[in-house]
Amino acid sequence: MNSRYERILRIRILDRIRKSCNWYAVCSIGGSLFSVYVRIKEIIQESLQRDRNQIIILLGIGALLRLYHLTYHDIWFDEACSFFNAIGDWKTRYANEFSPFLYFYLLQLWINLFNSSPLSLRILSVLFSVASIYPLFRLNQLFFEKKYTVFATLLFIISPFHIWYAQEARAYSLIVFE
Repeated sequence: MNSRYERILRIRILDRIRKSCNWYAVCSIGGSLFSVYVRIKEIIQESLQRDRNQIIILLGIGALLRLYHLTYHDIWFDEACSFFNAIGDWKTRYANEFSPFLYFYLLQLWINLFNSSPLSLRILSVLFSVASIYPLFRLNQLFFEKKYTVFATLLFIISPFHIWYAQEARAYSLIVFE
């Protein structure tokens, strides 16, 4: 009696799954569970692909906005201080600055790998600024619906303050990234 009842219940569950998911379920319960797993995996992959495309577009927009006119202004006094703190010894880094000391070590490494031109000094801040877009996108996904996630991230990307400070050879964009 129980086996017949279980079979009827199994058939009803499979029928309900097949109607709700718009695909054909396998008749045995093990096969249908596998099919449900496969369908859920496909839905997740489609969602991740859609998110991946959105993130790539948002990162591209952010990078273009931050790279536009990157060397338009000359080196500011604060940027010169960052340069001298990066090439100086460790005592001057702590005595003269209240910025995170990690930035000066990274800038020193960056100057050793590349050169000390204004473009080279500022590109490190641009990289941290662009890298901060992805965690912000994921954070927005936790708090907002999908349609508002992209909008909230886009507001951050086109923010003139964030673009301005991303184009300076200072630790501002590293602080946002952290």
